[in-house]
Amino acid sequence: MLFLIVAHAVQLPECEWAKLYARLVPRMCRYDERKQVYRGKVKVMARIAGQMTEMMYAFLKQDAEVLSQVAPGANPPPPMRYDAAIHQQHRNGGYRPLKSSGHSDKIVRLPEPDRCREP
Repeated sequence: MLFLIVAHAVQLPECEWAKLYARLVPRMCRYDERKQVYRGKVKVMARIAGQMTEMMYAFLKQDAEVLSQVAPGANPPPPMRYDAAIHQQHRNGGYRPLKSSGHSDKIVRLPEPDRCREP
């Protein structure tokens, strides 16, 4: 089902997925000189499907976290949607990813081995 969604999305003229598809096909596919077409476009579509799945999961997870903090009976905020202006700010260094990084930037100093002890 997702493959059909990707196949439709890459054909839309003003769609971000179509722009991504057009950019990736020359990079990821081999060019057939005889037929003058790119071969192996399915792997590009599979990559886009994976990216769509990851984005949907991130949006649903973010919405679930927001809904868990809403008081019972209160109106929940609208769901998060894709916005090209927000989600492409990473090119300018201003994008904050939805995923929280699991590692911290702390330096841990390990205790020094006891050199005075005899084995």
